Amino acid sequence: MKIFKFSVLIYALLFVGIHNINAQISQGGIPKSFTQNIGNKIDIVHLQAPSLSEIDRQDDFSEKNGQEQRIGLSVTAELSVDNSGTWTELADGTRIWRLEIISNGAKAIGLYYDRFSIPRGGKLFIYSEDKNQLLGAYTSDNNPFKQEFATELIYGERLVLEYNKPPYVSNKLDLYIGEIAYIYRGVTSINKTTNWTEPSDDCEVNVNCSPVGDDWQDEKRGVARILLKEGGSQFWCTGSLINNTSYDCTPYFLTAYHCGGTANESDHNQWIFYFNYEAQTCNTPTNQPSANSITGCTLKAMSDIDGGSDLQLLELNVAPPSGYNPYYNGWDRSTNSSPSGSGIHHPAGSIKKISTYTSSLASSTYYGQVTGASLAHWRVVWSSNSNGWGVTEGGSSGSPIFNNNGLVVGTLTGGSSYCTSQSSADYYGKFSKHWSFGSLAAFLDPNGTDALTVNGTNVPCEITEITQVKNIDNIQIHPNPASNFVNIIGIDEFIRVEIYNLNGKLIKNIYHFTNPLDVSNLKLGNYIVKIISDNNVISKKLVIIK
Repeated sequence: MKIFKFSVLIYALLFVGIHNINAQISQGGIPKSFTQNIGNKIDIVHLQAPSLSEIDRQDDFSEKNGQEQRIGLSVTAELSVDNSGTWTELADGTRIWRLEIISNGAKAIGLYYDRFSIPRGGKLFIYSEDKNQLLGAYTSDNNPFKQEFATELIYGERLVLEYNKPPYVSNKLDLYIGEIAYIYRGVTSINKTTNWTEPSDDCEVNVNCSPVGDDWQDEKRGVARILLKEGGSQFWCTGSLINNTSYDCTPYFLTAYHCGGTANESDHNQWIFYFNYEAQTCNTPTNQPSANSITGCTLKAMSDIDGGSDLQLLELNVAPPSGYNPYYNGWDRSTNSSPSGSGIHHPAGSIKKISTYTSSLASSTYYGQVTGASLAHWRVVWSSNSNGWGVTEGGSSGSPIFNNNGLVVGTLTGGSSYCTSQSSADYYGKFSKHWSFGSLAAFLDPNGTDALTVNGTNVPCEITEITQVKNIDNIQIHPNPASNFVNIIGIDEFIRVEIYNLNGKLIKNIYHFTNPLDVSNLKLGNYIVKIISDNNVISKKLVIIK
């Protein structure tokens, strides 16, 4: 794909129907251009659409056969405030930067940033051409710990970025869009003339259908849709927040290896996790439901689909805040076969669905396009229920299957169930095999309890096994200043450590800390380190040099 860039005049848009759809952790508000007369000259970037026939040829496979569902392709963008966009200054000294991006034929557009740094006081907004979808405001509070970032999809083929810089803001916006995603399926464009429709098949059952969803209202809150980036492609998958034996809200997230298993560190920093993307009843809403999202993760453990159990354990870069009402799902690593339960998932990237089973899970070996490990999967056949007969689809991959106690016992690899074949089987990598193949104990059982089961928990979580500081008056951080690693002297192991910047933003949150502490990713500057035990909190200054 190629980029064509030029400036044109656009017509002013009416300020109607603003929706913060799928809003990331942001500050809200309205862009200045919505209420101020700032003129209609704006810089525009045009993207050349990829060959849809070539896309169809490449995507001609079953996405329930151990492969994720591809929905988009990336184009190199290399756009920044320095080489793109139009600046306008208001009478009060506020400066506004705007850039429009057009991708003809796209169902949605995604932005991937190599650098995303908003100065304190500045506000960035992203919105659709008709202003029906609005993301932001993004502020300095959204600046990622690492430079890479991504913002949620804007539906349709046009979007506008707008940065509002008050006169008192002296620092420069550092925004560099390295790639732009052309999304060609798996979403439905939002417009004012037609109702929203779902990309999933019509037999699927909404997770909030009553009575089938009534017993799964906690578990559903841990399940999220993943917009993952793997190289130059985008995919839908599903996964879940997963608890650990410390019940400490460490934001571990469980999905399948085949969902972006070859993604690199930069890719992971640009994954987007959509929580609470669901209908409130059995009926499909006429407007797309809202959601909450988190951007970025790090890989903690994995087990390849080829000869393994198809596992990927991630840690989200930011813990879902309490306003998201998250739930850290419990798990069962025993080999017991559950007689009944459910799968909760986002088929074809659609709103959250539920499928139920009433016959016992069977130990099985998964043979898709690769050879699975012997008896590393649960085989499930879905059942009809009072609300319908849900199955799984592409995009459901990595989603959890729950036993009759509401605990995760596996993650979806693939299968042959469809709305046209509801009695065919699906296959879930066993959690018990994840435990051994993926060495999950180091993360999900940090205290070595050897527990076979862990219950789910709400936020705020408990913090257990935190020992007291030995000599609170004699605690030292050494070396200080530091560049790569520091030791906190005068403490027992397994305390909690929090690192804040001077604006009060939490940068690192380490439960069960042990020396040394890796600070190599901290930027040059001053930080506050809070050292927390059962009965004490002490703050120390840390200086980072490079």
